Amino acid sequence: MNPDDLQQLLPLYVLLQEKSVTKAAQRLGVTQSGISHALSKLRERFSDPLLVRDGQRMVLTPRAEALLPPLEEAISRLEVALAVPIPFDANTSSRNFKLASADYGQFVILPPLMRRLENQAPFVGITARHDAEAGLASGEVDLAVMPLRTQGPAAGLRARVLFRERFVCVVRRGHPLESAMSVADFAEARHALIAPRGTAGGVVDELLQKLGKSRRTVLLLQDFLVAPHVVASSDLVITLPQRLAAIFAETLPLAILEHPLNPPGFSMSMVWPERLEHDAGHRWFRGELVAIFGAELPSARSPTSIPI
Repeated sequence: MNPDDLQQLLPLYVLLQEKSVTKAAQRLGVTQSGISHALSKLRERFSDPLLVRDGQRMVLTPRAEALLPPLEEAISRLEVALAVPIPFDANTSSRNFKLASADYGQFVILPPLMRRLENQAPFVGITARHDAEAGLASGEVDLAVMPLRTQGPAAGLRARVLFRERFVCVVRRGHPLESAMSVADFAEARHALIAPRGTAGGVVDELLQKLGKSRRTVLLLQDFLVAPHVVASSDLVITLPQRLAAIFAETLPLAILEHPLNPPGFSMSMVWPERLEHDAGHRWFRGELVAIFGAELPSARSPTSIPI
C-alpha cells in the first residue's frame, strides 16, 4: 500500500456509505469538486465506476459492495487505535482475564486472588486454563503463571518472578515416619510421584542416585488433585511443593515434614504478551498478583527454575 492509497481510504469509505458526492463532501468538510476529483481517481484506481446512477439515486457496483465491509472493519480498527485510552477502574470493570497455569499454580493462586477480587474488583472475572505455553503462543491467554525453563521468556513475552517454592515431604498423620525421616527412611519408603509429563524420575531421584540409593515409586500420577487424598489414607510418602502441601493439610489428615534430601526449589513466574505490557487493566491485574505473592521477593529477576 502506497501513501496515495491511504489518502484515498477515507473518501472511498464515506462515498460508499453515503452513495452521494454531495453528502460525502458535507460529511468530510470539503468541496463537491474535491470529492468528485477523488471519485475519479478511485474509479481509475479500481478500474470500476464504483457509484452509478439508477434513476434518481446512486447505487454501488458489485465491486464497491465487496469493498465496503473490509473498509468498515479497517476504519473501525483505526478509530479504536486512535481513541483516547479509557482508564481502568477495578471497582466497576467487568473485564475477564484469561489466566493459564497447571493445576499446582491454580491451587496456589486462585483462592487468594479470588478473595482479593471480591473486595477490590467485584465484577472482574477470571477464566483459568492449563495450557500456559500453548495459550501464550496462540495469543489466547492474557497471563500465565509457570516455571521458566530458560534464562528468560520467549520473544514477544515479558516475565517477572512471582514467588519461589521449596519441596517438603508429606505423609498421613500417625505415619511411622511422621516424627523423623532420614535419607535411608526416605529411600526405603513406598512413594507416590507426581509427574506432569507422565514419566518417572526427577531431581529427587537424581539426588538419591548420587548417594547410591533409589526409591520405590508405586503410584505415578500426572496431576496434584488425587495424590494427597491417597497419601492421607495410606503409608505412601510424597514430595510436594510446600504451598500445595499446606493447602491440603488444612482439610486432610496430613503431616508436613522437612525433606531429608533438601532438593532445590523452583520459581514460578508470571508471563504475559509484550503487547499487553502497557495495557492499564493488565498492569492492574499483574499488580494484584504481585501484591499477593511478590512481597517475599528481593528482586524481580527471572532465574532458571526447576520443573515441578
